[in-house]
Amino acid sequence: TITNMTMKPNSVMCSLISSTSFALLASPAFAVTMFVDFGRTDNQTVGNFNNVHGSGTTLETPSVALIDSAGDSTGLTLTTDFSLGGSFAGTGADYTGPYPASLSGQPSSALIDSMFIRDPASTSLTLSGLTPGTTYTISIYGARGNNGGANTEWTLTDGSGPSSAGYDVFNNATEVATFTGLVPDGSNEISILYTTTNDGSRPTGGLNFMEITSNVAVPEPSSLVLVSLAGLGLLRRKRS
Repeated sequence: TITNMTMKPNSVMCSLISSTSFALLASPAFAVTMFVDFGRTDNQTVGNFNNVHGSGTTLETPSVALIDSAGDSTGLTLTTDFSLGGSFAGTGADYTGPYPASLSGQPSSALIDSMFIRDPASTSLTLSGLTPGTTYTISIYGARGNNGGANTEWTLTDGSGPSSAGYDVFNNATEVATFTGLVPDGSNEISILYTTTNDGSRPTGGLNFMEITSNVAVPEPSSLVLVSLAGLGLLRRKRS
């Protein structure tokens, strides 16, 4: 199952004015996707992936300048804070699948190992450099092959406030938490708090993989009509 946490996006109107051609005004919608692998330094994912990694309690990447799935710079930064706890799970906690259907095609190196915490510790992450007027979608996958987290939870706080989702990461073959319609806060950031509750049997959590998508706003039809009429007016004045 996919847990969807929907937040109301800001209403954005974009327009592009050209004095020579209004046929190009209706630009298609596009999205930029970023993949993040959380895990051990000796098991990073190569290619157009971002890696938050380390060994034991050593965080080697407190700040990562994100690239997108094409390998291009995005201007976004993902910062990880271990000050309240956090470490990287050893090979004994690796989960080798099966994985959720929504992650089909992702390399196993990005899904098998994890960043973990043990209650009452927590880890916080901050996504910064976001663009006002753009909405974001963040999907989070956590899994462990031993122990687990009876209530591993992620709380995302954006410009509309906090939203939470959680699940048990022990042998997790189905669960992905997806937050949609996220908007930057006043500092152009979205924060993520990663926690787990100790139920006495499976007290540890896992954070393996994250997908971040920026959804660029497209012009509203009414704005396109107005700008198109303006373009017609310019052409008529040139002909007179």
